[in-house]
Amino acid sequence: MISGGTAAGTAGDSCEVMDDGMPAPDLFLKPGDVCEIKNPFIGTLRATIVAK
Repeated sequence: MISGGTAAGTAGDSCEVMDDGMPAPDLFLKPGDVCEIKNPFIGTLRATIVAK
């Protein structure tokens, strides 16, 4: 996914971390997830996450 800038409604990650200091794995994109970026001048860029 290539995106120029930060889409509206996003914020810094403030989630708690696990004991090893890493974020929980369920916070990451995984196969089947859909990512959309909307821009009123360009339209909607939609991508479905797939496995390697």
